[in-house]
Amino acid sequence: MTHIKTIIRIDKTIHKTDKKTGETKEINTISFAISNFKDNAKFFHDLGLKHWKVETMHFHKDKSLCEDLHTANINPMTMTILRSFVINICNNSPCFKNITSL
Repeated sequence: MTHIKTIIRIDKTIHKTDKKTGETKEINTISFAISNFKDNAKFFHDLGLKHWKVETMHFHKDKSLCEDLHTANINPMTMTILRSFVINICNNSPCFKNITSL
C-alpha cells in the first residue's frame, strides 16, 4: 500500500540576465514533489510560497547581518529575533536603504 496521495509537478521559468552583456537567458525547469495527503493545486502553491518566504528572510539575514558566522551560545533565539527586527526596521524606514538589496 502506498502512502503517496499527491504528486505535484512544478514548472519554473527563470529569466537570468548576464551582468556583463545584458543578455537575458530563459531557463525552464521541471521538478516534482510528493505529498502524503490530497489537496488542491492552490494549497500546494501557497505552501511553496510560504516556504520560500522563510528561506528568503534567512538569506537576507545571513547576507546583511552575517548570521551564519555568528554562534550564539547564550540565548540564540533572542539573537535571531533581534536580527529579524533589524531587517524589518531597515526595510520599513525611509532613513535606511532597503537592506535586502545589499
